[in-house]
Amino acid sequence: MNHFEGLHPILTANYRLDWLTKFKLPAVTQLRAELNQPSNLEATSRWINETMRRVMGGSELCWGLGDKQGKLMGIITITNLDHDGVDVRIKTMHPFNMQFNESEVRDSIESLLHGISHHINSWQS
Repeated sequence: MNHFEGLHPILTANYRLDWLTKFKLPAVTQLRAELNQPSNLEATSRWINETMRRVMGGSELCWGLGDKQGKLMGIITITNLDHDGVDVRIKTMHPFNMQFNESEVRDSIESLLHGISHHINSWQS
């Protein structure tokens, strides 16, 4: 079992970060469409499988960013896990990004990364 298996869900006061496989495929497809990425069900399914393969392989972390009601609002990706410093990218849907409390999520991710001995090289949102 990969050492990342226990890194979900991550709960904050207002958000739930969980593996993409925990969200409904149509919700992920809709999010990808809003983010101008290939967004039919087949392409989304393939992308989720490839992403989770990288997560379980230890080369990347990726969570769906949901609100407390379980609605998918964004995606958080952490790359460069084979280096000491990692890159964090958050992409959120337009209506959500107006009310998104990035510092709440950032604090949780920074604590998690510190626990697995990584620091953040770059943070993009």
